[in-house]
Amino acid sequence: MTTSVLPELGASFGVGADTASLSVMAYTLPFAATMLFSGRLGQRWGVERTVARTYSLFVVAALACAVAPVWWVFLTSFMALGVLNAFTTPLIMAVLAKVTEQARLGRVLGTMGALAATGTLSAPLVSGMLAQFSWRYAFVCLAVAALALRLVGVPAAPGQGAPHVVPVPVAGRSRTLWLCGINLMVGTGVVGLGFLVALFADDTLGSGSAERGIILMSGGVASLVLAPLIGAGLDRWGAMRVGGAALLTSASCIALVPTGATSALALAALWAAASAGAQGVGVAINKYVLGTPGGPSTISFVQAFRFFGMGLAPVILLPAHRQVDGGGFFLAAALVGAALLVHLAARPVDDRSLAARVGATGDAREHRPDR
Repeated sequence: MTTSVLPELGASFGVGADTASLSVMAYTLPFAATMLFSGRLGQRWGVERTVARTYSLFVVAALACAVAPVWWVFLTSFMALGVLNAFTTPLIMAVLAKVTEQARLGRVLGTMGALAATGTLSAPLVSGMLAQFSWRYAFVCLAVAALALRLVGVPAAPGQGAPHVVPVPVAGRSRTLWLCGINLMVGTGVVGLGFLVALFADDTLGSGSAERGIILMSGGVASLVLAPLIGAGLDRWGAMRVGGAALLTSASCIALVPTGATSALALAALWAAASAGAQGVGVAINKYVLGTPGGPSTISFVQAFRFFGMGLAPVILLPAHRQVDGGGFFLAAALVGAALLVHLAARPVDDRSLAARVGATGDAREHRPDR
């Protein structure tokens, strides 16, 4: 929510834009750290109960951000929002995996990811427009939305209960580590790049807060529009092909920003394509993990590294952006390019290996003696 209003946020608390950009890290790092174990805790406590209580606390934390009198109070409250959000995303995804046929899971996860991306990237638009009056109104809107979600709740999945944890072979654990690495690089190079896109729009194109918000929202809109195609392609061609094409698209578009983004429209187009690529990679990884033994319990751990990268992006990319013209974007593109090399060399989402692993697990269960 703060990426498009960094100048206004800094002015309110008397801090510079570089310091204000740390708000991105203050949200995403606690979010990612909590996701390392939130999936297991949420299933142990019960999905409905956990999500309901999370939304209630979300209201309190959002209002605390809205009325924060000093920088450290705002930063602490914003960190709390990150921790709380870690108890919703993986649990809802696990519910979807339980109630959806495997043949349609790619489409469903694509739609969910697109809606999540639209929400994430439309937040800068809302905050950017409201910043013309006060950025604090954006957090009031967030509190109202959380209250509405608290009243609606989340439907219970059939057979929901404590998860049956299936041991994952050593080969599966090594693939999980490769997926974590890809998520980390994509999180840093694409998902966490919004703050740099906003700064580029402000410094180079002279965009106002509303225009910066619209540019950032273009990524969410593109992800939402392309979600059915991404999901259908994933179900038809598999995670290897779709993930590779998505990584190549993101890396190419990000590398073109310093020289090709000569207008707000051009910047929005490049950002939209890069965001859609990151969406494709994320859906490919999520579908693969959810289809593996113990996937519903592992998904939050794998996803966490995407948000670790998002939180680390300002620390890694901003110095390069300040030292070399366009350096932040070139470094981001290099990270995504490295993720593509890992994807092609290690093949961590090879659908053939997934089928073999699921089949082996099924055979083991079939031949397991009754007790």
